[in-house]
Amino acid sequence: MLQKTRQLNVGQCLPKSCGVSGVRMLLAQERNQGASVNIVGVRQVPGEYSLLSDLKFHIVGNGCLMKVVEAKEVFVIQ
Repeated sequence: MLQKTRQLNVGQCLPKSCGVSGVRMLLAQERNQGASVNIVGVRQVPGEYSLLSDLKFHIVGNGCLMKVVEAKEVFVIQ
């Protein structure tokens, strides 16, 4: 079986008293369960996230927009 590296975004609500170092320590404990974990980043909410700069938002938004335009063209042609 081939091992494949995958990125997993975990959205977890924790008490405000649990800081970035606490979250890193919590996730690092998964290594003891046999999983290989590489913590890339931890972000507080509200944080530096911007919906307009999110690549996934642009991809999904453009896909929806293309479907709406396509449906409108089909409706106008008929």
